[in-house]
Amino acid sequence: MIHAFNFDGTNGVPTPFSVGLPLPKATFWPEQKLQIVTEAGLPVISSVTASALWDDKSIRWCQIEGYSDQRKSQKYFVTESPASIFKKQDCVFEKDGAFLLKSKDLTLQVSADSFLSVKQVTSNDLVALELSPIFSLKQTDTKFKLINSRLLTKTSSCNHPLYATLKQQYKTQLDTHKKYLYVTVEYKLDYPTNKLKIALSVHNPMPLIPQNGQWDLGNENSIELTQFGLKIALPKGGFSVANTGTNADAIARASAAKNAGVNDGTNHSTSHKNRVFKHFEQWSLLINNSGGENWLSKNHVDKNGLIHQKERGAVVFEVDKKQTHTYRELRPSLAFMMSDEAQRFAIHVDNMWQKFPLEVAALNDELDINFCEKNTDAGIELQPGEIKFHSLNIALLQTPVLTNANSQPPTMSLNPDIFCSANTIPWLTQSITHSPLTSIVSLGLTGERNFFAKREAVDEFGWRNFGDIYADHEAIGYKGDDIFVSHYNNQYDPLQGFLKQWVITGDPKWKELADDLFEHIVNIDIYHSELDKQEYNGGLFWHTDHYVEAETATHRTYSKRQQKGVYEDHAGGGGPGSHHCYTSGLALYYQLTGNESAKNAVIQLGNWITYFFEGDGTLLGSLLQYRNRAIVRNPLTGRYPLDRGVANYVNVLLDSYELTANRLYVERASSIITQTFHFTDIIAERNFEDIENTWYYIVFMQSVAKYLWMCETVYGIDHDYASIKKSFLHYIEWIATQEQPYLDNHQKLEYPNDTWTAQDLRKIMVLKIALNYADLPHLKELMQQKVDSLTRYVENKLCNSNEKDFTRVIALVMQNNIGDISQIGLTNDVDPEVTIEHRTAAFSFVRFAGRFIKGYSLTREFKHLLIRFPQLRLK
Repeated sequence: MIHAFNFDGTNGVPTPFSVGLPLPKATFWPEQKLQIVTEAGLPVISSVTASALWDDKSIRWCQIEGYSDQRKSQKYFVTESPASIFKKQDCVFEKDGAFLLKSKDLTLQVSADSFLSVKQVTSNDLVALELSPIFSLKQTDTKFKLINSRLLTKTSSCNHPLYATLKQQYKTQLDTHKKYLYVTVEYKLDYPTNKLKIALSVHNPMPLIPQNGQWDLGNENSIELTQFGLKIALPKGGFSVANTGTNADAIARASAAKNAGVNDGTNHSTSHKNRVFKHFEQWSLLINNSGGENWLSKNHVDKNGLIHQKERGAVVFEVDKKQTHTYRELRPSLAFMMSDEAQRFAIHVDNMWQKFPLEVAALNDELDINFCEKNTDAGIELQPGEIKFHSLNIALLQTPVLTNANSQPPTMSLNPDIFCSANTIPWLTQSITHSPLTSIVSLGLTGERNFFAKREAVDEFGWRNFGDIYADHEAIGYKGDDIFVSHYNNQYDPLQGFLKQWVITGDPKWKELADDLFEHIVNIDIYHSELDKQEYNGGLFWHTDHYVEAETATHRTYSKRQQKGVYEDHAGGGGPGSHHCYTSGLALYYQLTGNESAKNAVIQLGNWITYFFEGDGTLLGSLLQYRNRAIVRNPLTGRYPLDRGVANYVNVLLDSYELTANRLYVERASSIITQTFHFTDIIAERNFEDIENTWYYIVFMQSVAKYLWMCETVYGIDHDYASIKKSFLHYIEWIATQEQPYLDNHQKLEYPNDTWTAQDLRKIMVLKIALNYADLPHLKELMQQKVDSLTRYVENKLCNSNEKDFTRVIALVMQNNIGDISQIGLTNDVDPEVTIEHRTAAFSFVRFAGRFIKGYSLTREFKHLLIRFPQLRLK
């Protein structure tokens, strides 16, 4: 047995759990039937599915799903289940032109062609629950066409159904016939709990109409929504509301505001503040701001730079016993219920105020949930390549005790020992918790400017903003009286940092931050279009441009309203770029959750950055590659620049291999590495003294270290391995003998600050890794001395820095601070045996030219021309 995780008690109510778990090599095998048991050995209704394998074909990662009804906190273990005949019990079917989803006490019929049409299948004595869509665009009619549907039943190893899922994607053409939208509806019906989760997303796949490389609101290809949601009907049913009390932090902040004399307009004596359901004859809710102290933040400007919110908090309207009440509430956290004499359905909207706007209206046995605000002059602007995502839950309540609205979800804490011993996350050890820098990371949850407080500072709320992190370091020196708005957009991969902290510490707040950030990355920060320039399509947008506010660029970096020339080589325009491509957090999120959107995002970013460096093979594309040869692969020499973009390129390929086991990804990564640096390089000619323009080589060294680790742990040793390791050590010697703390050369830096001190951690990281490889005692001693001196310097300077709780510093520490890894990885004592025959061939311009001529096509040239110059297209 292997201890997987701990789970709080659930009061006897079946509660779902889901997590990814690494397994040590040669522990379990795909042909074994695995299950989850309690510490007492009692089987738990669960499924354990292999999601990745070691090179010996044992299970490397598995996905665990199941339900717990244990009343006390329990340890849960993975073990081999007794021999039994596994019989899948389907609970999702296609029948008579519709899909049927079944749970223990509930059957739902979903239309196979009509958009969001759901009806409960009932016996004669039950009134059916019905769902239908709410959708409209400003001054535009729409019709939906089903593109595809995907069904899935998940059954446990104990032969119990776990859940049924159905995913449907629709396309709607706008009246103009030039624009269209994709709308996706995902249903998940839990079998034991009768809980239906519905996820709704609407995607604008149009490309941005070029505006000098700037990405402002109000683009011609933006689409304005006025309604997007669903209608829930239970004929002859009643409607009730309860306060869930699930947002303790928000309530505490609201209370603090009241105690400070802030008039929040809330009627604190209103009846539904009690944690029980209360019936209303008519009821409505409008949330169009966060209700926080900074609810009027410039973060919420529209395309004209204006903020439309007029009053703080949400507006609640209710009719009870023919008495009408209207009042404001700062941050409502509510559950709804529709019920008749035979059935009760509890309804909960996820992040209801955090992802405003939201309109909820109950009247005449119907509940309307609209994730827009229809009574405004302008609808919700969905920018090109953007996805708007929301989710809600509908649960059939079989108990007469109406306390379900009060229940807090149990907390899951992972077993860090298994994550460290399995060696599936590079260089993860619990020794990291002993570093003095742990106190800096802890500020992310406990400091005065923790990540939740940063949200409040800039009011990082609303459907487009929620989940992103405030780039507070950019506000240094700001002289204005208002808020300096800047978005971080996952720079230096805090998603990976949050997840690693959750794994090591078990604190669920790290997982909460990771969940919120993940959703923001995959829906907002990635450019979901295939119709723009190929070097933009599918890329990750940058953080807000340095030292200027976001203005109307939201999460698109550059705005026409921003000041120009604010720093050396300031671009002021452009799209996604290779120097901002972070996928390791997305890959780890997939491994820990099984969320397919994370895996798809990694593959998509890999395709995008591959095109960025390699081009499309056309003559026009090759000419463009040659012009940009300082930042992409030189088509004449096959060489890559030694910079952060190439480091990201290698890293995303390695992450893609992690999720697919496709060897071509690692082969391409080793080819890139060998054509970027070599052990015969004269390092002095690299001009590393020009810190501002060359410091990125350390990031590349980190990617090379990850390549070596992957060869040693899961991929295997190929013919490139020895050469790459030798080149790695060649540059390591330079770091050990020549590199100094960046701020020791502050005169060479445009903005010397402690971000540079945090960047010094990268040097320590690669030196620690290289200590396992160095075979010369003198070199090893030099490396250890550099590690010790740099570590003392960084720990002392950062722990005493006024900048230590800035977003960028914490992100860098989370990503680059590693503990004692002396026992991890291979050593140079014995050359590992080559197990994979791959060897990168030397670049040949003749071969390159031959392939180019063979694949030349006028059609491809013309297509490339039209994409690059849309003004040439016929109107």
